[in-house]
Amino acid sequence: MAKRWMIKEEYDAGFSDQFPEINPIILQLLFNRGLTKQDEIDRFLGPDYLRDQNDPFLFNELPAAMERIFAAIKRQEKIVIYGDYDADGVTATALLQLTLKRLGAKDLKIYIPNRMSEGYGMNLEAVEELYKSGSQLIITVDCGIANRKEIALAKERGMDVQALLRSDKQQNNESFEKWLLDLVAIGTIADSMPLLEENRTLVKWGLIVLNKTQRLGLKELTQLAQSKEIDVHGVAFQLAPRLNAAGRMDHANTAYDLLITEDEAEALAISNDLNQKNQARQRATEEMLQLSLTQIGMPTDEDKILFSSYDGWSPGLVGLVAGKLSDKFNRPVIVFGKSGEEYVASGRSIPEFDITAALGECKKYLSEFGGHEQACGLTIVGEKNYEIFKDKIKEIASNQLAQVELAPRLEIEAEIKLKDAGWEIIDGLDKFSPFGEGNREPLFLTRDLTVVEIATMGTMGQHLKLILEDKAAGLSHKFVGFGVAGEWVEKIKAGDKVEVVYELGVNEWNGNREVQFKIVDLQLYANSDANKYEKHTNSDANKYEYHANRVDACLVNEAGKEDESDEEMNILHKELCFRINGVLYEVQNRLGRTSNERQYCELAELLFSQAQFKFEREKEIPFEFKEGKILGNKVDFYLEDLVLVDFKAKKNITKDDYFQMQRYLQASKLKLGMIVNFKKYPLEIKRVINKNGNR
Repeated sequence: MAKRWMIKEEYDAGFSDQFPEINPIILQLLFNRGLTKQDEIDRFLGPDYLRDQNDPFLFNELPAAMERIFAAIKRQEKIVIYGDYDADGVTATALLQLTLKRLGAKDLKIYIPNRMSEGYGMNLEAVEELYKSGSQLIITVDCGIANRKEIALAKERGMDVQALLRSDKQQNNESFEKWLLDLVAIGTIADSMPLLEENRTLVKWGLIVLNKTQRLGLKELTQLAQSKEIDVHGVAFQLAPRLNAAGRMDHANTAYDLLITEDEAEALAISNDLNQKNQARQRATEEMLQLSLTQIGMPTDEDKILFSSYDGWSPGLVGLVAGKLSDKFNRPVIVFGKSGEEYVASGRSIPEFDITAALGECKKYLSEFGGHEQACGLTIVGEKNYEIFKDKIKEIASNQLAQVELAPRLEIEAEIKLKDAGWEIIDGLDKFSPFGEGNREPLFLTRDLTVVEIATMGTMGQHLKLILEDKAAGLSHKFVGFGVAGEWVEKIKAGDKVEVVYELGVNEWNGNREVQFKIVDLQLYANSDANKYEKHTNSDANKYEYHANRVDACLVNEAGKEDESDEEMNILHKELCFRINGVLYEVQNRLGRTSNERQYCELAELLFSQAQFKFEREKEIPFEFKEGKILGNKVDFYLEDLVLVDFKAKKNITKDDYFQMQRYLQASKLKLGMIVNFKKYPLEIKRVINKNGNR
């Protein structure tokens, strides 16, 4: 789905006057993060471990909780740490277990619920089980805040329930605390917490500890990542998914055991087991995703919230699929796994829609639900409640998102020139790490670049390499796009002008270092060939009048060919090809070759409307077949009621190709008829003539 490029607001002259010594691009990045004072900038660029941590006693109930915990340790009571099955919950459980053990706790156990059978948080059955086992104190981590009934039951049974988020520095030496930061970093990153202020400090130092960790399980797990250094990306996409796989595919106790084991053989066995579980999780998730895409098809403007469901889908995986679908379509999505009369689901949303608040308006149809603005979980019993719920939340989403443009947004930090993207910026960006939630890796935009070379890389040719040149500055650089060759290699050619959104980094090999430009998004430069005639007018109406006048001045001759000597006519010809091809490429790129004709036609019609084409199919001449090939076929297609475009297929298109393309782009209810050869790029418009011209 095409993205909206959103460029951050530029700072004013007054702000730059305060910090004349800071590079203007770096200053823009600071401004984007709301860092406008010297102290804020210093703390962000140079976080200090001791200075930049908050006082733990800002938690009002912490003194009472500590008093109760130390009393339990002194009396050697049976203490239970009640955790959660996700990576942040497992690391928090391990961290607290190690801390309490260090502080002298002897009778200590952990309880992590089963994701499949118990769900998130405390549950009454678990509380009863802990009571029967003689537990006297329950300490919850990453859960428990909303479990009023469960806490009330525990107190009724004579057990206390407390929460402790950090160990007491007076009772615990600083060195021991620092060596816990690897767990803190993993939990913070896995929970997608903003990497600002205290979190930023803890993660920055935690990554240092993680890369030197003495934890046998983490050492084995980091080796599976096959990376020289584990950063935020490595935690988010290598370590955390493997830790999460335990709870999603079986039980999270396996991940916990990995974090605390002191046996090398056990560490190796568990890490390999988690790796296999993660691979199985990836396969299952991909199958669910593909089936969901088939169910959803191509959303229209009326589809403000999307649903997918299937009998037997795992409750541990529906959230992953919902997240991928929400990212793809930029809409709230709820994915259900059905088991008998019970529907268990996870939802993911967009900033403009508080999905958990919406569930609150539908709570009478739900047996349970919870979450926050962007993510939720819910359970529905009965098909009737399921159908009523979907209708109700559709209505809520339609009202709240009526004026929202549901296209993915690409937040661009700054528009810069190619000459500015050098080592000074790279050195400045290094101080912005670690990047993550709340401090995303900056995206930059550079316009008016000329394609010098195009190549593909990778075993399947899936990666794209471009040499792009700023002709005005006489400067060129290599740009690399990972996994985007299939989308772009047929769209662009040497000599085209493009504008590109990219990340800046460093590429190191054999002792060499170079600035790396990593393509995030790309589009043909809107003002390239069109510059030559758009200077005549700024209004769309006048522009099309100008087009029509140029067409009238270039009637097709008896041979059906344009006047090739008319330079401006050729420009018009190219511009029309460019715009129409853009729509057709987008149709195919969004839907691929597996969607049905309705989806293709509706998307094509939508994109032509968004491109501000007025379109109408003028007529369609019946096709003739000879020896399995099409002869004499064409479709006349009016644009803006001024220009008639005659689309012709290549004569070597087979009958099978024709019927395949019919499925792509035809539906009888639409005023749209185009036959194009999807095996040949780019599409060539054979003739551009005026409405009354000879054919």
